[in-house]
Amino acid sequence: LNQINNIRYEKNKSAECRIIVVANPKPDKAIITKISVEEGIPIRFSVQTMFSDTNFITEQRADLPTNIKDIQSLYQKMTKLYIEHSENKNRMKVFAGTNFIDFNMTGQNLSGFVLTLSRFYFEDLLNINFTDANLGDAIFSHKEHPTPKLY
Repeated sequence: LNQINNIRYEKNKSAECRIIVVANPKPDKAIITKISVEEGIPIRFSVQTMFSDTNFITEQRADLPTNIKDIQSLYQKMTKLYIEHSENKNRMKVFAGTNFIDFNMTGQNLSGFVLTLSRFYFEDLLNINFTDANLGDAIFSHKEHPTPKLY
């Protein structure tokens, strides 16, 4: 997992989730992982393992859980593993620029992450741990922009 560069979650694309894990990765050959969900119900999940020296690929498939929060949690756990075990000096930047507005972030531990240019909804930030996180240029907004009252 030490070459994961970005994690994206997209709605209304396809109903597959694919995670590619490169064994013995070459430096600076980042993996981009993506969750795609159609109508909120992902149906397939696959994990591919590719060996960078031989380009040999193995794949495992399973049904996805229907609860999207479970999938988000899986991605966040993968990212935590990456940060704990990677020797990449930029590993804390794995969430930089991530659009979190489709995630319910309640209770998540984002301490120490570089979250520059990431987007959040205030309503989804209950009990978030941002200790020592870099929130420079992060964008926080409300789900609904109330109309100002005129007196």
